Amino acid sequence: MSTKKIVSPPNKLSTNTPRGNFSPRQLSPMQPNSNINVTNIPVQGRQKRNYPASFMRYLQQEFNSYATDEDVSNINETKNTPTNPPRESARTEATRRHMYNTLKVPVELEKLLFFGFLICLDTFLYFFTFLPLRLLLIIYTIIMRRRKTTRMAKAHLIDLVRGLSLIINVILINLYWDYSHVYHIVRGESALKLYVIYNMLEVFDRLCSAFGQDVQDSLYFGVTDFTKFSNVNEVWKRDRKIFSFLCAALPCAFHIVFGMIINTIYLYVHTLLQLFRVITLNVALNSQNNALFTLLVSNNFVELKGNVFKKVNEDNLMQVSCGDILERFQIIIYGILIFLQNARSAVFGGEELLSITTMFVAEIFVDAIKHAFIAKYNDIRSDVYGRHRLKLCEDLATSRRDSFLENSSAASTRIGFIEIPMVALSMRVFMQSAPYLVPLDNFLNVIAYLLGYVCLFALKILLSVVIVGYASQKLSRREVKVS
Repeated sequence: MSTKKIVSPPNKLSTNTPRGNFSPRQLSPMQPNSNINVTNIPVQGRQKRNYPASFMRYLQQEFNSYATDEDVSNINETKNTPTNPPRESARTEATRRHMYNTLKVPVELEKLLFFGFLICLDTFLYFFTFLPLRLLLIIYTIIMRRRKTTRMAKAHLIDLVRGLSLIINVILINLYWDYSHVYHIVRGESALKLYVIYNMLEVFDRLCSAFGQDVQDSLYFGVTDFTKFSNVNEVWKRDRKIFSFLCAALPCAFHIVFGMIINTIYLYVHTLLQLFRVITLNVALNSQNNALFTLLVSNNFVELKGNVFKKVNEDNLMQVSCGDILERFQIIIYGILIFLQNARSAVFGGEELLSITTMFVAEIFVDAIKHAFIAKYNDIRSDVYGRHRLKLCEDLATSRRDSFLENSSAASTRIGFIEIPMVALSMRVFMQSAPYLVPLDNFLNVIAYLLGYVCLFALKILLSVVIVGYASQKLSRREVKVS
């Protein structure tokens, strides 16, 4: 009996059998085959890839994964064709340009901040040097009944208002607030509470500066409007009617009186805020625990979070730069006031000076990082700080021609610097500390005060000449380039 050999039907998938001599049936996990090379199994939808078979081969591939010089030359030969751009692409040039721009931003920023610092110092010194002499000149002019032009009359009225506001503010601060009493009250609080209070005072200080510009501008222009009412005297001489005279004079007088009241309240509140800031900083410097001072220094780094990751244009960048100018100037003035206040008790020493220097250096470091990354993220070129410096130069050059105030008034207004609160605080601290440092009990000390005032006056003149001359030079160079 013959046996028939049963032949199984051919497998259709066998025609697509991959390399390695195995069939789909051999891939069953129930029938393992040791001859199968797993590394050669094709993966559907992916490109064929040879994986390393051992750890040593993996290490060999990792160490030899860089391209050789021959490979690089071959790549350059294939890429530098008319159809393919060169390897030094526009993207690489843009990346290099952004890197250089980021490195140049701190340098241009320091030029702007230093120039703005000089403007604030010039405006600050004006109240100690020229303003007292101008007030004496106005009083002499009133007594001698010498008439001046309309422009001089406007300047005289503005000087009278500023001098009167400053005197009232200094008197109010001296009468109702004792520095030592407030210092011991603040010193009894915890470090965390003082940190929160200092941040709140800083925020309200900026808000008061923004509001104070509107208050003072409204008062000054209200005073100048009073000189435009020349028809008041004409009405009084022609008609001799009290009703016509009052109708012309009362509206302007109301604006002046109301503006003076609001200005006095504002200056008093703003001066108190700055006084508390100085006292809080003084407590941080004199405290045995450095936790509070560390919190105040770390407060500078909080600005990075608030400014870097925001959309900023050139106008907003100008406001940020002006705020940095004001912060640096305040740190310097606050340090001098703390030194004068503590000098009479021999408390201020090398550690306090080192702390003030550390705080100032931290401010410089944070400003450099902040502006560098603002320029990087918003694609702002470094020469924008030069244009901002030119704006301050234009304010310096045109303020004397278009305004009745001093040269640096318009530039300091653009920066946001309100002078009278800081001047009143400085005068109050100086009047309390100066008699302990240099008592007026002999003639030599009086001569020392006079020589100090002369030196301060000379510094003011030199500073004004330098900044106004620099502004004129920059504007002249710009006109030459344009032409």
